Amino acid sequence: MERKRNGNKLILLLVLFVLVFSGAVWWMTDQQLATNQGQKTIKTYTLKQEVILGRFVLELNEVQRKPKIVGETNAVDATGTFYLVNVSLRNLDANPQTPVLSQFKMLLSNGSLLAADNTASLLANPTGHAFFLKNVTANETVKGTLVFDVPKGETPQLQATSGDQTINFDLKQ
Repeated sequence: MERKRNGNKLILLLVLFVLVFSGAVWWMTDQQLATNQGQKTIKTYTLKQEVILGRFVLELNEVQRKPKIVGETNAVDATGTFYLVNVSLRNLDANPQTPVLSQFKMLLSNGSLLAADNTASLLANPTGHAFFLKNVTANETVKGTLVFDVPKGETPQLQATSGDQTINFDLKQ
């Protein structure tokens, strides 16, 4: 009789252990799923690929690397390497839209973001032809060059944002 009670206790402890273990595994899985839902997956595109970004269709036409940008009136030297990214933007909206330079950043290999070089970007676009801060009318396409002073040895990606949408472009040619 006592042996049967010990056996029942052992079975009861085993069932209790399985229930606690199962609950712990379920809780950890639920926590991981909740964490993953808060993360955004950022899609990466390539040159010559048209992508809808907010109210624009964005296309990267060309990427050049230069040590210096020479404008109409002056020049500026890179501390690293200038990446000149030629882009096209077409307004999909019925109302005029204004692209801004701050929508574009370089994503470096360590995860940090690098803003465009304002002076070099202005020099790279002929006077009066800078596409950023221009009202782009419905279905109008504008082209322009963004310039980033990227540290030597980096293989960056261009990151573009509009509202809560973020996309990357692989700059390898």
